[in-house]
Amino acid sequence: MKTNFLIVIWLTILVSFAHAASDIPAFTPNVVDPNAYLTEAEKDEVNRVIQDVRARADIHAAVYLLPALGDESIEALAERAFKKWALGQAGKDNGLLIVLAMGDRKMRIETGYGLEGDIPDVVAKRILDEQLRPFLRANQIKNALVSALVALAQKRSKDYVLGAEFQAPVLPAVETPDEEPMDLTRGFIWWGVFALVVLGVHPCWARSVGRKKMKLVAADPKLKRKVSLKPLERSFLKAFTTGLGATLFFILFPGIFIFLFAIFLMTDPVLDISFAVGVSVFLGFIYWFTTRKYASPDVFRKYLADQAAKHEARMKRLVAIGHAALEPDGRYAFTAAYYESERSRAESNSSSSSSSSSSGGGSSGGGGASSSW
Repeated sequence: MKTNFLIVIWLTILVSFAHAASDIPAFTPNVVDPNAYLTEAEKDEVNRVIQDVRARADIHAAVYLLPALGDESIEALAERAFKKWALGQAGKDNGLLIVLAMGDRKMRIETGYGLEGDIPDVVAKRILDEQLRPFLRANQIKNALVSALVALAQKRSKDYVLGAEFQAPVLPAVETPDEEPMDLTRGFIWWGVFALVVLGVHPCWARSVGRKKMKLVAADPKLKRKVSLKPLERSFLKAFTTGLGATLFFILFPGIFIFLFAIFLMTDPVLDISFAVGVSVFLGFIYWFTTRKYASPDVFRKYLADQAAKHEARMKRLVAIGHAALEPDGRYAFTAAYYESERSRAESNSSSSSSSSSSGGGSSGGGGASSSW
């Protein structure tokens, strides 16, 4: 009974896999179109172009049109079809397959190894997007295929020109939505506003921190030796002049991103307001976070105790591995082993990093590209 149950499970799995992958039909040179997306006249013209490309550009091309991919990727299906139909000449590997999954609106160009030099993946992708896509969006399947075949042939043979006996397809006019032009003025305005905010906020910020520290010391003079007032925290003028280089650096580098954000994305005045509010809230949070330890003597003493506890824990870890020693006066001192490890770490960081490379084989199709329309 158990064996029969396992057999049923196994057969179910096999059937599901069979349904997941589309069956590759027999090859009908050189257009495989079992669902008749092309008329006979259109199929004949595509076939004649394929023969011309074969004779004059040495590309053994084929076309496969199917309704849908099912659960299989277009890359896997194209590779299976390429292998089954053995496209291209032995020794030249000059086969090429154009696959159109009509219901899924997906397309792929699969190339043989011998075509990779003339038609690399990036070129195949460009032909999909620039030749096939406009015609397929206009429901001109035949023109899409002819246009792509001609473009591929010209990549293989620079002097290839479609013969006069063929009707050269003309790219359809594609409606594109109106695009907002880059608003450079908006970008410079926002950059200027940002620069003024930084120049104004920096000294105010520094003086505010200084006042908090002085207020803290006034409440508990014993904390004076634990609180250091920097020059830029003592007066507004010093706050403006001290660290001006760092201020300008901050204006330049975050500022360029604000400039780009403004010209490309901030096309609605509502976004201007949202962005300004967001920046203000962010700066307010940073100010609160960096100055919260000066809120009161009790908060500052707790901050000092936390810092001392972290320092004690770190030094004990260093003592345990021989990188520090406890002196008779209760202070810690670094050992020679610590300085040696720091020197080794610095030398390791400055040395060149090792690199690795990998290589692997490709599919029977060699390469190609996929896209959609």
